[in-house]
Amino acid sequence: MTEIYIQEKVIKILRKKSLIVRDEVPVLTRCADIVYRNNQNEIISIEVKLTDWKKAIKQAKDHSLVVDRAYI
Repeated sequence: MTEIYIQEKVIKILRKKSLIVRDEVPVLTRCADIVYRNNQNEIISIEVKLTDWKKAIKQAKDHSLVVDRAYI
């Protein structure tokens, strides 16, 4: 499995729930892999990483400055 494959699967699942989903969204000086708005109007980012978990944590921390929730 690749990160792209996982990212596409997650996007497909979120869209089946009728959520507004975008991929590769600019956030500060980086891009969030997935950003969506849930049913409570919260903006959520998801970082998809198979390796380099330290980078994923830093990215999620940075994203948390501008989204309601950030996940890895």
